[in-house]
Amino acid sequence: MSRSLWIVVCILGLLFLVGNLALVGVMTGLKPEAGPLTLHTPEHPEGESPYLSTPPAVVDAMLRVADVKPGEIVYDLGCGDARILVAAARDFGALGVGIELDDEVFELAVENVRRNQLEDRVKLVHGNMFEADIRQADVVALYLLPQALERLRPILERQLKPGARVVSHDFRMPGWQSVHVEKIPRGNGTSHTVHLYRR
Repeated sequence: MSRSLWIVVCILGLLFLVGNLALVGVMTGLKPEAGPLTLHTPEHPEGESPYLSTPPAVVDAMLRVADVKPGEIVYDLGCGDARILVAAARDFGALGVGIELDDEVFELAVENVRRNQLEDRVKLVHGNMFEADIRQADVVALYLLPQALERLRPILERQLKPGARVVSHDFRMPGWQSVHVEKIPRGNGTSHTVHLYRR
């Protein structure tokens, strides 16, 4: 190999190495983007459904479509930061019960309830939603991927009392027939979907 060709090969190799090191530095320095949607994938059985917080307009639509009434008990399985339960208690006069297994996300829920001074109306359970007792629920709110809904369906069918409502954000409950479907525009030509079911 000629000396000039050898120099070119060495320079290209050096540029490749520096480029990769720079890319690693950028990737390790990335931080989650601040905003209304925060993605967090818990490392536990509920990890089938990553934590993606529900926009306020969808929270309101879910509670309105479910026709939440004062004094009713709203359960949120995989409640995230408890924003649905806070809105149910604050805006609809309901009581709330949230189940959340992920440690970090559970702390967000505790802080949200505390900040809104709703500790007497919203109960948070640090546990697995697939082991929850939901027999007292009048409304169950869900934002879970289809595989988690599939696992949850027999629990709902076994425990929910007649007349209880289930409201699901974006994903249908496998094997169930919705009684109402509502679209909430995102503002970019797409929309969220709220599915309502009644036992």
